[in-house]
Amino acid sequence: MAYSEAQFSEEYPDLSRITEAKIGLVDFAILMAMWSLTVIASVRSTGLPGQVIFITLNVLLVLRKPSNAVLALILQQYTPMFALLIPRNFIISFGIACLAAIVHGRIFGFGRIFRNMTFVFGILFTIWAGITLFFAPDIPVALAYFRPYIDSLLLIFVVSLLIADLDELGRVLKWWAIVAGFSLFISTLHFLIGDNTFAYDFQTAVYQSGFAKTGRLIADVGTLYVRRVMWPGIESNYHSTNLLFPLGIALSFTALSQPHRRPFWLVVALAIVASILGTFSRSGFIMMVAVLVLFALRKNVKALLPVGVLAAIGYLIIRMIPALAGRILGIGETTRAGATGRFVLWQRGFAMWGSSPVWGAGIGAFYTVYNTVVHNTYLQALVDLGIVGAILYTLVPFYSLLCYLRMGQLRISLNDTDCDFGKTVFAGLAGMCMMIGTLSYENAQIFWLACFCFTALYRFLEQRLYYWEPTDYQYTPLTE
Repeated sequence: MAYSEAQFSEEYPDLSRITEAKIGLVDFAILMAMWSLTVIASVRSTGLPGQVIFITLNVLLVLRKPSNAVLALILQQYTPMFALLIPRNFIISFGIACLAAIVHGRIFGFGRIFRNMTFVFGILFTIWAGITLFFAPDIPVALAYFRPYIDSLLLIFVVSLLIADLDELGRVLKWWAIVAGFSLFISTLHFLIGDNTFAYDFQTAVYQSGFAKTGRLIADVGTLYVRRVMWPGIESNYHSTNLLFPLGIALSFTALSQPHRRPFWLVVALAIVASILGTFSRSGFIMMVAVLVLFALRKNVKALLPVGVLAAIGYLIIRMIPALAGRILGIGETTRAGATGRFVLWQRGFAMWGSSPVWGAGIGAFYTVYNTVVHNTYLQALVDLGIVGAILYTLVPFYSLLCYLRMGQLRISLNDTDCDFGKTVFAGLAGMCMMIGTLSYENAQIFWLACFCFTALYRFLEQRLYYWEPTDYQYTPLTE
């Protein structure tokens, strides 16, 4: 069956389902109540009542709509969730998400999970990592590295059950950008309050006297030491990495939403930019600039206003904070001095890989030997898991790249906003892929989730869109 352009336009009139997706006032209010509870708990412990209220709100939320479970899971990645002291919180949240899949009848969509190769490559990588446990030099360390990949697989598994169309994916992406922007408020609050918070006391108990010296809250600027604008319990490079994909989302909504909504998304993008700057992460700053450049190259003239505004305000923030200016302007000198030891670690990593190039030294082996990480996720996989593990890990972002390159074939109209969104949001994912090349990103939840959502977008477009056959000038359906 083939459609003429007029017939197709009549049957598929809505090409802006992502940008027009709505979270809903009630769902947004419940999410904000959960968000507020984590913020309050990070300042003053809420104890058992806080745990009960949060879990109750979570259950109420997922009973309303299946994709709400994904919104709740994303919320926990951008808030000081640890302050609620919920035991085995991820397993509880995963169980609630599975409850949503059962209640809403999504459990029967199990078969479509394996159509997304991100999940398949994630399974293969995790299986291989599990095999290397048997010859890892330190089993407790190896298990500490291995468990986050299991959690990441469980996360994208339940997400694949709960997101069934572009509308639900649009809700997820909108909330992702919003809650990432809200992280600026939490960071600023803890920066202003200082050390007199439950979150700080909790982290001090975990790290003992070395907490302030771990670099989680303190950044060095020459001979000076300044406090990062973050809440206790997050790591600066990790946090800036987690903000890059939502920055791409916010920029895409800024360019493609209805004109009256664009100022809101520009403010969200500005909040994310400020959050990245507040981490004092030099790698985060470089990759943030890369995301803005990639977005500008993609949108051309339409990107001049939002990118220009973000660049101007970002420049003012840097100039107004001398310590931040010194940190950013010292990037060249830091690189020449060895990128804070990264070059030496990379040399050691390649040397260690040479002893077992195919099988690797075993998951967590580099940390066991040197008591530090390689500061390059891809190289970390190569050292610990060998060529096989490195290839399997790299296939996850590589599949996203293939989907991006093919996405242009799915366009059916000059006003195909959904396809445009996929092409522009890739800037944030590309920045994230580059960023993890400067740090060892052991917790893959956000990275794999970003890759999965992007490739899910491609799959939904492939199912819905038809591409132009120049031979007969008709829209011909793609094979499902």
